[in-house]
Amino acid sequence: MTAFIAVASILALGASVAAHAVVDASALTQSNAVRLHGCSSHRPLPNPLQERAALDEAARRWADGASLTVALQGAGYRPRRTTALHVSGGDPALAEVLRTQLCAAVTDADLSELGSFRSGGSAWLILAAPLVLPPVADAASQAAQILQLTNRARSQPRRCGNRSFAAAPPLTLEPRLSEAATAHARDMLAQHYFDHRDLAGRTPADRVRAHGYHYVIVGENIASGATDAREAVQGWLESPGHCENIMDPRFTQLGVGFADTERGTARIDWVQEFAAPAH
Repeated sequence: MTAFIAVASILALGASVAAHAVVDASALTQSNAVRLHGCSSHRPLPNPLQERAALDEAARRWADGASLTVALQGAGYRPRRTTALHVSGGDPALAEVLRTQLCAAVTDADLSELGSFRSGGSAWLILAAPLVLPPVADAASQAAQILQLTNRARSQPRRCGNRSFAAAPPLTLEPRLSEAATAHARDMLAQHYFDHRDLAGRTPADRVRAHGYHYVIVGENIASGATDAREAVQGWLESPGHCENIMDPRFTQLGVGFADTERGTARIDWVQEFAAPAH
């Protein structure tokens, strides 16, 4: 039996905010003044926003007419979240806009970097949370973390949607399953799709078999968007179908694979292959 369930992407650019005000002072100075003192019902943050040259360049491209997404890609900046502001006018008005319309963003600890561009009396600001992806070279470490977190989940009784599961024995990593998982993660990324059935029509069972693994049962979890192992496993546990795969006591071995983009639109795909070998 093969379980086919997918997790939707959680990567998205934040919505941009447009306003009209005056800018004379440094956008970074103005933003950090609000961040360090707080605004409205939002508490101050001790760590100031950091200016990034790539975000400055993205702001310039945005000012020249590119969409925010295209501007960020062209500048080589890969955000996990953004909030953007276009302003024109004097200092007091900018401060007011930052304290009101952008209060939540400026005091958001997750948004840690800022870029800006000025032309005449107008300014373009981008606040961002940078995307930090696990390096592909660290695949063994990522697989070990996925295994540890998965086995930690299996060690306790758990409810997955409408089904209750008793604690299950721990899984062990299996190299051939990890090879199949990695190949599928890379193929989804390279071919721009997200599915358990690849573009050639092959299923998880087909891929596992092609890597020389003989099974009595196979299951697969996939995810796109999680930026680390903990986030990936947590997302699976919150989805009933994925959770069932993780807790299924019939599975005894696990393969883990992931792949991420090196440029362009940021994306990382994760794959778990669950199986029990045929003896």
